[in-house]
Amino acid sequence: MKSPPPSPHPKNAVIVTDTKSGESWNRLQQMYSSSARARIAQNFILHPEVVTWDEIRRGHPAAQAAHAFFGTWGFPRLSATDLSALPQLEIVFFAAGSIKAFGEPFLATGIKICTAKLANARVVADTCVAQITLAAKNFFGHARAYRDESYPALAENPRQASASLNGTHLALIGGGMIAREIIKRLAGSQFKITVVDPYLSEVEAVRLGVSRNSLTHAFQSCEVVSNHLPNLPELTSVITEEHLRSMPPHATFINTGRGAQVDEPGLIRALQEREDLTALLDVTSPEPPSHTSPLYRMPNVLLTPHIAGCQGGELEFLVNEVITSSERWLAGEPLENLETLENLKVSA
Repeated sequence: MKSPPPSPHPKNAVIVTDTKSGESWNRLQQMYSSSARARIAQNFILHPEVVTWDEIRRGHPAAQAAHAFFGTWGFPRLSATDLSALPQLEIVFFAAGSIKAFGEPFLATGIKICTAKLANARVVADTCVAQITLAAKNFFGHARAYRDESYPALAENPRQASASLNGTHLALIGGGMIAREIIKRLAGSQFKITVVDPYLSEVEAVRLGVSRNSLTHAFQSCEVVSNHLPNLPELTSVITEEHLRSMPPHATFINTGRGAQVDEPGLIRALQEREDLTALLDVTSPEPPSHTSPLYRMPNVLLTPHIAGCQGGELEFLVNEVITSSERWLAGEPLENLETLENLKVSA
């Protein structure tokens, strides 16, 4: 999209961070590179230095004059009192997903927050579709079995022989942004998709081309189950040992949501007794697992270090998303990724 024409009264902008040290500082420098800052500066009067939480609280003049804050992970946690000293601030452009750590005082004060949640959801969805496709082929079970001399006999098992992309039942636990991106990517496939989400209406399910289901029946009936629940306290350990034990033969459980949503000791017990099952765990609780955790040694568990979302060069997707949103905001166009207090209560 084209940048908006220069305004006769351009807006002031500042890039902000909690502190100029640690992993979040290194990531901010990578994301808000010289080229990203130059793009922002085409449309805003951008303060040349990053401003920290401490400087904001001590009355930094650039922060007090700013109409827009830009940031990412490590965003300052400002109180309503802090925000009252920022009279010009209208909007935050946050180049990441969840705003749980800092968002409520901003939204309650009337300051808008625009995230890069959609950009991150697209990357997670791409990762999950790859995992789902391999799981439907029982790729991981075959890979384990192929190391054993008994593999030809195992291959004759009806589930092993019939594992395919044609008619596999897929359950998406949670019907939010990532799940909808997965559904979009699998449109026209032969997956039979069901969604577990109390907020998904029958009308919306029909529009998406999916069915609705209970958590219990989804685990009992689907060969592939992928977790995308929001990170809410009431969902802690909502996926239980019984759910995992009830899965069909040679089924796969994928978790790119949060580890705390799964009863992890129960998951370990279920997978130790059901060696035909596979778990692809990008998240655990704690994260990473304790060095004594059996998860490291279980052949039917594949652990990855929370990499389903944007990593490395993909971080550019996030900052591009918010800069584009800032250009749309200046042009008076609607924004896709605006947060609300209502959504904050039920989102990740």
